[in-house]
Amino acid sequence: MPSAFLRSFAKDESAVIAATYALLLVPIVGLAGVAYDFAQMAALDTEVQNAADHAALAAVTQLDGTDMAMDNATSAASNLLTNLTMMAADGKAAPLSITSVVFYDSNNDAENDTNSFTDTSKSASAKYVKVTIETRKARFALTPIVGVLWSPDLGAEATAGMGSAICRVPPVMMCNPAEGTDDEFNNNYVGDGIELVSVGSGGGAWAPGNFGYLDVNAGDSGNPLIALKKALGWDSPPGDCLPETGVSTKTGADTPVTEALNTRFDIFDGTGPGGGSCPTGGGCSPSINTVKDLIRSSTASKMNIGPNGWQVPGTEYRPVSLTNPGTTPTSMGHPRDICHSLATPNCASYSGNAHIGNGNWDRATYFQVNYPGFNWQSALGTSTPTRYEVYRWEIAHRDDTYTNSSGATVTIGGRRIAGTSGGKSLFDYNKPVSAAGINPDDGGIDRRTFPVAVVNCTANSVNGNSSGVPVVKWMNMFLVEPSANRARTSQQEVYVEVVSVNDVGNSDGGAAAVIRRDKPYLIR
Repeated sequence: MPSAFLRSFAKDESAVIAATYALLLVPIVGLAGVAYDFAQMAALDTEVQNAADHAALAAVTQLDGTDMAMDNATSAASNLLTNLTMMAADGKAAPLSITSVVFYDSNNDAENDTNSFTDTSKSASAKYVKVTIETRKARFALTPIVGVLWSPDLGAEATAGMGSAICRVPPVMMCNPAEGTDDEFNNNYVGDGIELVSVGSGGGAWAPGNFGYLDVNAGDSGNPLIALKKALGWDSPPGDCLPETGVSTKTGADTPVTEALNTRFDIFDGTGPGGGSCPTGGGCSPSINTVKDLIRSSTASKMNIGPNGWQVPGTEYRPVSLTNPGTTPTSMGHPRDICHSLATPNCASYSGNAHIGNGNWDRATYFQVNYPGFNWQSALGTSTPTRYEVYRWEIAHRDDTYTNSSGATVTIGGRRIAGTSGGKSLFDYNKPVSAAGINPDDGGIDRRTFPVAVVNCTANSVNGNSSGVPVVKWMNMFLVEPSANRARTSQQEVYVEVVSVNDVGNSDGGAAAVIRRDKPYLIR
């Protein structure tokens, strides 16, 4: 009979698990090795891709349209690759190298990798770049247990472009007045007056020549009217920058909003936020040159348009025909194009669009009223200056004097009696009364110019709540006159003159309060 010890030994199972461990040790170690080495391979892949991304971003910042743009972009990409690939163990030199750099002239080609080029004679048209990085391998530490020594080749490529934005500008847009015609809205329109009558309120479709406002997230979500007034009136408009390539339109344009633009002419309606043309929290400075057809008593108690503030002169500028200026007005600001100043405007015969004039404004009457007996053609060096050129000449020569044909001394930029009311003299002021005003010749912003986004409203079905609308041009515009109810104008109208028209990517704020920011971004 077996002893108790032998029976106990036969029943003992305490070491069975050791044999199981021994049998499973090899696959367990193999799986652990695969997991470890996969993490190492993923880390190397990330390093190589990051290198490609940064190289592409560095390269695209050099694409400035100059003859050396492509060479500079290639150098920038190569110089950036000084980072070490810590996970690479394939015996190659530690710094990565670039295998190719190619360029594209359109976003569509860059996204689809079509029509790439390397010919440096095309540097002016290179707008996008793709950088390809050499491949690397990772030596596996534990995976060799299962028979794999190296990772696959790990390479990377990245494509980048530049995104531009216009900052610190009033959020104004205009429907391309040349849309749907064989014409192109370009610098041929410089000097032409544009009658921005329809301000695009509501949800209806906007037509060529209409204008409206853009959504720049200027705050005051509970009161969009105040937000728009801030954006249009403040010296430094709040809100986000406007992307050069796509904008979002905004509803809510009405007469109180145009009052914010009038602050640039030294006109301030109402008081306090909401009711005032300049909401609290920011400054609404007038330009140093506030030439306008409105007159005011030196003892007036208000700065608004009304009996105790600015008034329409007794004799307004009302031309009878394209060649007959009518009765000489008692006060005259920079006027509209003659075809827009008539009782029945007929500008459509010149441009095909009733909103656009032809740049023919009454220069002779303007100088006769404001600077009688002055040889302005000689002083300005031309008989056909634009209103903007006259405005800047007046700024440059403010406080200069001359003797007119009657022997009287006239000061450019001074005040002049232009009427009476209640026994008081009314003056037209060519300088602001409420403040000193901002002088662009002294490095300040030009309060009467700013850029406007020009979009194809018909093609993009633009209305009061459209987003991502492509910008086809940027127009720098000059505010010709304050918005006011006159015999032939409405306070909802904004009249401007074209200073310049620029392609997207070549925005020109002129002397306007503009900051352009360019930011590289990855396409793929």
